[in-house]
Amino acid sequence: MSDSDQNTAPKTHVATWLPWAMLAAVSFLLVVSLYGGPTVKTATAPAPVSTAAPVAPVADVADVPAPNPALTMDDIKSAMATFAGKYNLEVLEVLPQDKGLWPVIISSNKQANVVYVNASGLISTGNLFDLASGEAFMPPGLELAMKRHQDDLSRIDFAALSDDIKKAATVTADKGGPELYMFYEPHCGYCMMTQAELEKHEVTIHYIPVTFLSEESQAIAGVMLNTPQDEVPQMMHEVSQRGAQAGFAERGAQYAADADLHAALEHNNKLMGQMGFSGTPAFFFARPDGTWGTHNGALVGPPLETLLSELRGAAAQ
Repeated sequence: MSDSDQNTAPKTHVATWLPWAMLAAVSFLLVVSLYGGPTVKTATAPAPVSTAAPVAPVADVADVPAPNPALTMDDIKSAMATFAGKYNLEVLEVLPQDKGLWPVIISSNKQANVVYVNASGLISTGNLFDLASGEAFMPPGLELAMKRHQDDLSRIDFAALSDDIKKAATVTADKGGPELYMFYEPHCGYCMMTQAELEKHEVTIHYIPVTFLSEESQAIAGVMLNTPQDEVPQMMHEVSQRGAQAGFAERGAQYAADADLHAALEHNNKLMGQMGFSGTPAFFFARPDGTWGTHNGALVGPPLETLLSELRGAAAQ
């Protein structure tokens, strides 16, 4: 209670607390009776009160479409085509229904993503998990389909961008393993999540800082780019902790207005766009056959294992 609350509080008298005490007592007896508590005897025998468990109130679901088990894949394709047209998306493929959900692969800004449509016509995005197993939900064939479509979408002319890649401002955590390039925004929660997963593996990561989420990002990027090579893994572990950004921004205050650093980060931002990436984290890596692999989005669960398999295959050749 604040000082003003304390000064205006009324003095307690029987006349003021007695009605409230009686109401509380009656409410208590009612709750006990409704929920099957012990019988409470009073001087006058009240009408018997049912001790059956109360029926939960039914929510108003008038605005929620009822499930339609008769929906077919063609219905989903038609509905998704209409939906995609409103948001400048492209439907690439609708996979067979699994556990009541149709996985639909869509593209936006040259990136393949998956959404799930249920029989009520509702769409969900993001990672889904099986409550029973706690594992990521991955319908049969989805992983391969996503990779196929992403490969088609992300045919980047890396030869034309080779000079821009070489000019990128980077900082490297060298673990002696296969090499991976990662566009990293210091305030990106998915970057932090993915960093925590990548730390568990022997992968050499070339971080390419980009700055578009916060005015503090340049200062933090300055700390990243000026960290001694042997301290980079620990620094990246620390900077990827939730709540650490303010402290790193303070440490990098001298970089906040650095014109040369700003120009270097603008080059990184432009490079990310030239590669067709729409956000962070974003990754690319060289394959043994001279082609390049890419991924846009958090790396957890099956997508991470797929990328690591490709990296290990590249390292083995």
